[in-house]
Amino acid sequence: MTAVLAVQGLSVVAGRQAILEDVSLELREGEILVVAGPSGGGKTTLLRTLAGLVAPTAGEVRVGGVLASAARRVIVPPERRRIAMVFQDLALWPHLTVHGNLAFGLAAQGVARGERARRIAEVLDWVGLAGKAARYPGQLSGGERQRVALARALVLEPVALLLDEPLTSLDVAIKSELLDLLRGLLRTRRVPTLYVSHEPREASALADRLVLLEAGRVSYSGELATLAHEAKTTFGRLFAASFPAPPSG
Repeated sequence: MTAVLAVQGLSVVAGRQAILEDVSLELREGEILVVAGPSGGGKTTLLRTLAGLVAPTAGEVRVGGVLASAARRVIVPPERRRIAMVFQDLALWPHLTVHGNLAFGLAAQGVARGERARRIAEVLDWVGLAGKAARYPGQLSGGERQRVALARALVLEPVALLLDEPLTSLDVAIKSELLDLLRGLLRTRRVPTLYVSHEPREASALADRLVLLEAGRVSYSGELATLAHEAKTTFGRLFAASFPAPPSG
């Protein structure tokens, strides 16, 4: 099976600092791959490189088997990769309504107005925002703005979805609600998703596979169930020990 996204020997150096070093991983069809690690480990740089926003210093990125980035070159530009990314700061257009935020990318793709309206209505229903298309981001709660950002990514029907710690700024109750939404939505729609987090609970709830990224290097890649026995770093062992206990009975 061809990986939706494949990274081989990826390194990114900024000035004299190595942000990523010899990173290799793949995102497969229909799976959720969680990339976890401490702050400053290179997780966001990895996403930006996959999206085509950063050129690697060495190594390569393939999208659907096609070479998209190689050493110091972005071969396939971001707008042609059909990869959608939700940034930590959401990057919603404050002067556009919810509908306008979702329509912007569709219009850039040349999607006809009627099809735009159909897809926007469908996706807003998925994320529980039906009836709020005419509101502006400033009129929404933090959880609702997060749903808009997710809807804006999904409405593009991407080949892969990149989520950069999407629940970090939310309180516990809203975070739990959105985690349930994400789990159900991504499983149902089978959108290949690379989900960056530093939270064991999020990894436990979502991950089909887990990659730990520490100081720019992969310290673990595999199933959640084997992490406790195979972790080679302190962070990996602590991460495994922090997984929520399964429900009794």
